[in-house]
Amino acid sequence: MFNILNENSKKKKLSTIFLILSNILLVMSHLFGIIVICSFIFFQLITYLKFKKKNIYLLTSSLISIFFSFIFFFIYILNFTPAPEWIPKIKLNFFTNFYFSNFFGSRIVGLFHLILLVYLIAKSKILFLKSYDRKLVLPILLIFSYIIPMSYGYFAKPVLQSKYIIFVIIPILALTVCLIDFIRNEILKKIIIFLTILITIINLGTETTIKQFFYDRSIHKPDLKSAFYAINNSQYKDYSFNIERGNWTSEKNLNSIIKNYSEKYNELINYNLNYIDFNKAKSKKFLWLICLTDLNKRCDLPEKLKNSIILKEENFNSVNMKLLKL
Repeated sequence: MFNILNENSKKKKLSTIFLILSNILLVMSHLFGIIVICSFIFFQLITYLKFKKKNIYLLTSSLISIFFSFIFFFIYILNFTPAPEWIPKIKLNFFTNFYFSNFFGSRIVGLFHLILLVYLIAKSKILFLKSYDRKLVLPILLIFSYIIPMSYGYFAKPVLQSKYIIFVIIPILALTVCLIDFIRNEILKKIIIFLTILITIINLGTETTIKQFFYDRSIHKPDLKSAFYAINNSQYKDYSFNIERGNWTSEKNLNSIIKNYSEKYNELINYNLNYIDFNKAKSKKFLWLICLTDLNKRCDLPEKLKNSIILKEENFNSVNMKLLKL
């Protein structure tokens, strides 16, 4: 995009084609890619109204990209498979770091980058539109990445998650690097650069990529591997999942997803386990009931299995598992 905005560039047509293709592929990989295209359009609107700057190549690429995006969006909605509504509403503590702690590995490092970015923006003149600058697209992209999903979550349902807007790391870092040049005090500039490098290096010591060489790798997702291993080593091989079905719009889809996942995983680890739907389980049988605690906090027995006897219970990371006598 910056190549297109460069008035001295001789490859604007080729860059436009590549931008259109990358935008379409971006949207096809995730619907949040539309945010990027909307940012480009808003950037052109602002620069035209304020500075009478227009770029036919960027405008053409944006309009073509948004046209194909809406076609893809329409097809996606028609063929969309219902998913659990597990994304929580935004809480007040979100506004203290805007997921910067997720992006940069820790609360302290995230807070440092957030404060640094806010300071640099306040120190510079880029957001006050006193002069035309191509870098204006970076804060626009950053703001839109939060505003659009938050607005949708307010009027419809929550969709904002850190992993969905992880691409904002690029404008955050690019904007930080660019705005450091606005600092005229060379000593202050060197201190900021030094602190950024130092904190980043120190933070690497807390990351799994480094710690795995010295300690056992931490498990952050549900530890189904250990759960299936325990079932495989037990006398009983039948298992089922206990998930709050209210989180799913289709019970049929839920059973299909779990069944397919379980069968593929068992093939991969070469276990001879048997998944069954507990609603169809016969009486006087033994059954392992697996509950994912990140989806079902209480893991109480379903109404269908209220009269079952709990013979054994095991817990792994985000997994509760009960051996039942039906």
